[in-house]
Amino acid sequence: MLCALIIFRETENKAYAFLFCLAVGQTAVGSSFFTDENATFDSIAILLLTVAIFSKNPLIIFVSVFAAAFTDERALPASSFVLLYHLWKDTGTKKFADIFHVLRNKACIGIMLSWTTYFVCRMLLSFCTDLKTGKGGVGLYLFAENIGSLPSGLWSAFEGLWLPVVAALILLIKTRSVLKFLMISGSLAVCITVSMSVLDITRSMIYMFPVLFVSFLCLKKSSDLWMKRIIFWALVLSLLWPNYQTCGQSRFILWAASVPVRLMSEWISLEP
Repeated sequence: MLCALIIFRETENKAYAFLFCLAVGQTAVGSSFFTDENATFDSIAILLLTVAIFSKNPLIIFVSVFAAAFTDERALPASSFVLLYHLWKDTGTKKFADIFHVLRNKACIGIMLSWTTYFVCRMLLSFCTDLKTGKGGVGLYLFAENIGSLPSGLWSAFEGLWLPVVAALILLIKTRSVLKFLMISGSLAVCITVSMSVLDITRSMIYMFPVLFVSFLCLKKSSDLWMKRIIFWALVLSLLWPNYQTCGQSRFILWAASVPVRLMSEWISLEP
């Protein structure tokens, strides 16, 4: 529902909102809400980031980003897209000096305060209670070991929904919006680096979900026909491509089979 409301708010087209929701449901980020067998709560963190995108209330945005980061640390770098969304939604950013508009944007201030509060709370928990995050299976050294899984890890996160992201970046280049291009690319680079520095690559990549809303914010001024084609082919590609999960080091790709396939598998495996 939140996805539909946000896309409709940006495109003012109910069909686009509906097609976008269908496309999301065919990808890893959509299926994480229904096939989370390991209780990793990724869907909760992604929901909270989506709430922060949808809301205009600084307090709700603050609480949502803060809670998302405590649900999983991967939501912290991904929340940079929430900052970009609210910064560009209200003021736009064309020149380098426009970045300082973030200091006058209540939503952006709420996001930055949530980051500060999160780090302070984490340090207090670490020093006062000796609760520390384990470092096993995490580190930049894994990036080099996982490099062979980068293409499948990237694609499996959004599949066809990478189309609006690529289209937005191309549009920013064509319109010479260099600063916006660099800001989106920089946030993507950080999130991808973090995702490649752990074992569960696809699971980490899906935290970049807010970049889709930022992309539609950039595309809203493009031609209606171009937008229609982008969303349509994003849905087609996501529908046709099986839902896979990529993991590093072991370099395996796990198919998140649909319910009918699972039932058939269970039926075949039954002992006579």
